[in-house]
Amino acid sequence: MAYKQHFIEWFSGKQLPSYWTTAHSGTATTEMSDSVDGGLLISTGATNGSRGFIGFNQKRQYSPTGSVIVAVMKHGSVTGGESYTGLQDGTNSGSGKGAWSYVNDAWKGAFFNLYTVGASGATWTDSGVTSDTNWHTHKIELTSSQVSLKIDDVLSSTSDTNLPAVALQPSVGINTTSSANRTLNIRYMECYNT
Repeated sequence: MAYKQHFIEWFSGKQLPSYWTTAHSGTATTEMSDSVDGGLLISTGATNGSRGFIGFNQKRQYSPTGSVIVAVMKHGSVTGGESYTGLQDGTNSGSGKGAWSYVNDAWKGAFFNLYTVGASGATWTDSGVTSDTNWHTHKIELTSSQVSLKIDDVLSSTSDTNLPAVALQPSVGINTTSSANRTLNIRYMECYNT
């Protein structure tokens, strides 16, 4: 399959463009943020188990062996749930095969993690970068031999196990594991095949 896609999203304007699809459960919402450069705001609401997700509805245009995703985002909280961005083949939060920059304090501690899922299982790689509520640039690069994660242009982690081997779509998601509203803002995304 030939991959020739280069995609840029600024997450501006009054609403999320129609090529994105949302998948929500519980009290989650997705809306443009009412703040300067706030981008898109995904909110879980205060119901335990609520999830918010955006993706390309299985329009998987990115190569598992030669692609990049860059996202500028911030987490409203780094406790009580998980949030992520990356490339995947599933249609809801963190499902299917793929590679993500992840915050999951529930069982991965207060660090950004690289998470890869292939046919044989999943691998978590701690970045050593403490997660926080500031804006960060996350860059994930997939090659035939490894996946790497850069945070704010600094290489933080790599993985050469459980790499995806299927075409992928961009995704962003969040869920809550407590009765507290968790939020994620994303103001820029770029995806391309290398």
